[in-house]
Amino acid sequence: LTINVEYNQLDPMLRESPAFKDGDVDDPTTGYSPFPGNVNNLLVKIPSYAQVLAGPDQGVVDEFVNPKYKVGVMGCHEFR
Repeated sequence: LTINVEYNQLDPMLRESPAFKDGDVDDPTTGYSPFPGNVNNLLVKIPSYAQVLAGPDQGVVDEFVNPKYKVGVMGCHEFR
């Protein structure tokens, strides 16, 4: 099972865990976070993509919003 955790929610979530009470800190051995970030790569089948771009909507999609909320603001609840 893979679940996306937004970057602004990872540290507070980790701090609630006994194993990561200091949050997302670098591993002392490697110097890197044990929680690598998402690099947002997109894989596209070029012929299909070209067809969509040439279609009636020319690849345009309706705008969408991916809001980020701070715990305790606007009814946002802590991760449990």
